Amino acid sequence: MKRKSYTGVINIIRFNWHHFAIAFVVAASLLIGSHWIPESLRVFTYSAVGVIFLTVGISLGVSHFIYDRSELNTFKWLHNYLNKDEKQIANFHAGFDESSEFIQAEFPESVLKVFDFFNADSHSEISIRRARKYSSKFEGTISIHSEKVPLAENSMDNALVILAAHELRKPEDRVHFLKEIHRITHINGSVIVVEHLRDFSNFTAFTFGAFHFFSKKEWLRNFSQAGLKLQSERKLTPFISIFHLKIMK
Repeated sequence: MKRKSYTGVINIIRFNWHHFAIAFVVAASLLIGSHWIPESLRVFTYSAVGVIFLTVGISLGVSHFIYDRSELNTFKWLHNYLNKDEKQIANFHAGFDESSEFIQAEFPESVLKVFDFFNADSHSEISIRRARKYSSKFEGTISIHSEKVPLAENSMDNALVILAAHELRKPEDRVHFLKEIHRITHINGSVIVVEHLRDFSNFTAFTFGAFHFFSKKEWLRNFSQAGLKLQSERKLTPFISIFHLKIMK
């Protein structure tokens, strides 16, 4: 299976067009307003406009690299953590599912159970609401509340949360959710959490947008509080981290 070449960056624009519209309006206002300021000061106006367009360009370029050009959406990297003997896989998302179809294709012999923990009351951001309108729904997807996963204890060989856990904005909600993942995952199983981090690389790429993510320190604290032990961390790109977690006994 293969995504279209620009699917990722098109989705970024589609879901966050209001941010780009604001940038355009600010830039246009500065250029129009420059006609009423002294010529000697216009260089500062033009510089500000240049910074705006440079910032937008970098953000879209990095997004294209991450979501369209990197190995992220091939999901072949999952073979480093899962094997064919692990038959039960739970995949969790927050209303926008670009992964389940590809994961099933990579692990056709496994039973993939998909859960959508989108909550209209707490997930109020316009971007995620737009994303839901364009997301294809994997057959059999179950809508849940993040505080309760309808699976028995130790019933899953693996649990995956790919670019979704940060949508739980409150620390207590994230920890409760991760505790549920701990509960349903077999003692010898793996938990894979994939996230952007609030770090230098993501600030460079997304400026203030990086505040939507959480720091590595915060994630490690949440994992520990939920009884999950970090087995390894890998940078899939400079902007994406894969946390491979094990169940603490």
